[in-house]
Amino acid sequence: MSRAVPYLWAVVLAALAPAAMGAGYRIDVRAQPPRLSAGSDPCAVTVSVSDDLGAPAPDGTEVAFVTTLGTVEPQTAMTSAGIVRTELRSATPGTAEVSVVVAGQREAVVVEFRGSAPRAQTTDAPMIRIAAGYVAYSADYDCITAADSARAEQGKLVVEAGNIQYEVGRGVLRAQHDVRVCGGDAIIEGDRLFYRVSSGRGSILRARDTVERISFQADDLESTTQDASSGADFTPLDTGDTSTWIVARDAIVFPRERIQFTDATVYVGNRRIVSLPYYVAPLSGQRSLLNQVLSFSSNGGVNLDLPFYYAADRSHAGSLHLRHRASGSYGYGGTGWSLGAQEQYRLGPRSTGTLTVDDVTESTRSVRLDHRLDLGAAGRASMAVNYYRFSPDYPGSLTARALYSRRLSDADLDVIALSNSFGGSANWSLDANMRWRNRELGHSGVGYDVTGNLGYGGGQTSYGGGICAGAGVGLAPPAWEMSKRTSATLDLAQQYQWAQIGGLRSTFDARAVLRQVLGGLGSMSLSYNYNLSRGGYYDSYGRQQISLNAYLSQGLLWSASGYGSYDLDRDSVFASGSISYRLPLPERQGQFPWRLDLRGSYARFSTSESLNSRVAVGRALGPYELLLCYSPTGNYGSGSYGYGYGGGKTVWIELAPLGL
Repeated sequence: MSRAVPYLWAVVLAALAPAAMGAGYRIDVRAQPPRLSAGSDPCAVTVSVSDDLGAPAPDGTEVAFVTTLGTVEPQTAMTSAGIVRTELRSATPGTAEVSVVVAGQREAVVVEFRGSAPRAQTTDAPMIRIAAGYVAYSADYDCITAADSARAEQGKLVVEAGNIQYEVGRGVLRAQHDVRVCGGDAIIEGDRLFYRVSSGRGSILRARDTVERISFQADDLESTTQDASSGADFTPLDTGDTSTWIVARDAIVFPRERIQFTDATVYVGNRRIVSLPYYVAPLSGQRSLLNQVLSFSSNGGVNLDLPFYYAADRSHAGSLHLRHRASGSYGYGGTGWSLGAQEQYRLGPRSTGTLTVDDVTESTRSVRLDHRLDLGAAGRASMAVNYYRFSPDYPGSLTARALYSRRLSDADLDVIALSNSFGGSANWSLDANMRWRNRELGHSGVGYDVTGNLGYGGGQTSYGGGICAGAGVGLAPPAWEMSKRTSATLDLAQQYQWAQIGGLRSTFDARAVLRQVLGGLGSMSLSYNYNLSRGGYYDSYGRQQISLNAYLSQGLLWSASGYGSYDLDRDSVFASGSISYRLPLPERQGQFPWRLDLRGSYARFSTSESLNSRVAVGRALGPYELLLCYSPTGNYGSGSYGYGYGGGKTVWIELAPLGL
């Protein structure tokens, strides 16, 4: 059952987001898988941001994420071709509602974490270092393979073997041939190893007269009977058809953050691309190698971000970035060449941060500091300070944010401090939010949340200055399981917000959703949303919207998605859809590099209409895809408004990250 998110969260996140270009945005959110076990692999949340006519939001548009359960990483991201991604994790069973906020607009998706699987540790696992005569990272499978006297270290645990393989995303380590596991003063030897990094549990197979299985718990290798591994778990992953490799002397994995390589060489296919003393691959956001280095289209031109890592060890990774921004691209910063620098540091296993400087040699230079602190049972804290300057003709803008979060036995506490300064004017605010969760109304099965907040601001636009206080309640009746594949849910929320300047304002939200699972192909949902706001600083506002969302796929062969909405109050219509199909033109190792992509959108606002379509044929080239695009409108997704891929061209070429 989903839960209502406090109204103040949207206010806070709207204050953090930069002003949007043009009118409002349309936000499409998809979670895959929508249901999973608590403590298992993460849920991938993909967000598509477009304008009212379907054109992708400008590159660099900031998207913020907030979840009612678990954690999302990253919490903020910048769009590329209108797309951003984040990962949702939870070690606790329950329903997470992930709110996505763009320029003050909010959309949400619900993810269910089931309690059938054992809970994983709530804190991140320690870093793991893998070294050998040969270390290679498969970007396609997110997997490290080490051979020739391989060695893996995680805290006090040391694994030595002829071969070691580590699946980074799943946190699974396997070893074969003369396996030796050391923990403290204890040593276990065998022929094969299967070990889960997140839980610290593993098993060793040892073949003598009979096959013996020994299960253990790190760090002291204490024997345990809790072993859920099967014989197949000991079999290494086949990564032979990998197209992109990083070959290095060693690799250090910082869970959920990055992988650092020493003496690294990048190969695409069998071709050597570049060799560097250090290389860092991120574990959040856009994962494919080199995708953030190069992009090209006949409209936007060439965009480059060439990193040179001058240091990478257990405590920090430092890099210089030579960048080129084309005149046809969107986002902050000037066009042409620029120099940037970044320092990723660790002050301890629970204290990490990133310092970034852009346009080092220019008057438009900007500086950003992000720091996160894991306080264990006491909660977590984060801080961000950002100074940027859009143009030499305008003053710089300084923003700062501090957040403290703590999960109590039956409530969540968040304290947020915000401050910004621009052109001599300054605003600041301090807010405390409390949400009491997981409550049931008698024995009815109806869940409810109670929220409360108290804040004070100086010159804060959304408050008008002074004190702000609020309270609310959200109701979630049990889901109606109409059949094994059909279900319906209803969420109701009433919020009251009082401001010293503006008075009392009430907001009522209702959302009804009918979901249908379409066998193994996908799912679709029909939803009705009603929102009514009255009183306070603004005029009364009411809105009703009906929307239909569907997603279908059959493996990697084809996928299709569609979205349609009708706004009853404004009599506006929007619809969009896409179909992607792998052409049956196999090459070596059974790969299908050719793809046909069809996209279209229709919008009607008042007396204005827009109908757009685009056809593209793409071919995979390592981590990229080369697309030949055709649009009869000459400006797909924008019509006569906003921005579009075509830029007035009927035919154009794009070089895009594979899989966008």
